[in-house]
Amino acid sequence: MAITTALTQDCVPYSGGLQRIYIVDKADVTSMTLTAQQYTAITMVATKVFREFEFTEDLAERRETQTRSDSGSISVTAEIEFFIKGLTNTNRTSIAEIAASSTCGMIVIAVDFQGTKWVHGYGEISKRAMKLATGTGVSGKKLDDSIGTTIILNNMTPELARVYTGTVPV
Repeated sequence: MAITTALTQDCVPYSGGLQRIYIVDKADVTSMTLTAQQYTAITMVATKVFREFEFTEDLAERRETQTRSDSGSISVTAEIEFFIKGLTNTNRTSIAEIAASSTCGMIVIAVDFQGTKWVHGYGEISKRAMKLATGTGVSGKKLDDSIGTTIILNNMTPELARVYTGTVPV
């Protein structure tokens, strides 16, 4: 493959962080429609929908790290990290569901502050789903310490995340 596209940087401000995270079991998505290297539609199993996971403001991000092996192959490690405030039974149930869904994996749509919806856990080359990497709950030591759980979902795939331009089925 050769470089065929020039890149010109936009002269606009970009804000970091995520504003929304939607998660669904991999088995609940039957297909995604790819048009011009972006997903434009999602076909779901009947009655299944993505669930929005709320998180503490300014404590969520997505990361993609590309690595090139000696053989020339590329791998991308994707991570989505977010903090769920509080140690409650409701939070415990949600975290346990993420852990259980990690057996077969999840598809995650992470929405950044530009409104771009990034699809993780589904691709054209590999359908490797996102899974729970770690879930670390802390009670804090002092009265003003944070209390809650940091969730990190990850996967390794040969391709970067793609943009989704449609409406998230919720």
